[in-house]
Amino acid sequence: MSNVTFHSADGIGRICISHPPLNLFSHSLLMGLSAALAQFEADASLPLLLIYCEGPSFVAGADIAEFNNPAFSAEAINALLNRIEAQTRPVVVALHGTVLGAGMELALACHYRVAQKGTRLGLPEVKLGILPGAGGTQRLPRLVGASLALDMMLSGRPVPAQEALASGIVDAVEEGDPLAFGLAFGRQLLAQGGQPRRLSAQSAPPGEHSQAIAAALEAARQSPQYPAKEAIVLCVQQAL
Repeated sequence: MSNVTFHSADGIGRICISHPPLNLFSHSLLMGLSAALAQFEADASLPLLLIYCEGPSFVAGADIAEFNNPAFSAEAINALLNRIEAQTRPVVVALHGTVLGAGMELALACHYRVAQKGTRLGLPEVKLGILPGAGGTQRLPRLVGASLALDMMLSGRPVPAQEALASGIVDAVEEGDPLAFGLAFGRQLLAQGGQPRRLSAQSAPPGEHSQAIAAALEAARQSPQYPAKEAIVLCVQQAL
């Protein structure tokens, strides 16, 4: 049985990820998301897509056991996330629990993000000695600027939902069931004529990005035993 399903009701397409407890991003989840997305793409009558997870958490990262699976590559994940972002109808994601690594990058590829109160979001890859490989270094700085993006990626710290709301990472924080508040947000968005928003095409918010990048680069080079840090800074520099 697939851990990803698609259905529609009340005029809204819904992709449900159900592989608890952590809904880890894996090759099977990648294939399931691709197939479910194709079903949405084939039904032009649906004005909006909602992505959500069952269980105690949204996607809490990638399945490390599959890192050596050649079919589960950064290229394959990026192709799927780019496809989600390129949708011509709005894509809303409802978040809860921990939204980490590939789960955070999946959320950033969607056009709108709404989080349950208590959700924590982050890109902790640096703690494994690697960098976010599915667009996080490109989309997050365009959304929040260099300072916060570098802080999150170089420390690996997750931010709580209210901080994510204040910084613009999420568009709303709600209580209750992710499916219910995701649908409510989606209906309100449609009523307001909301359109897709693609971070890959967005300019970063105004800020002193060059100073933040220079300071982070200097600090990263003080720790050459952690090359992922310098790589993260250089990727953010390219994004901006």
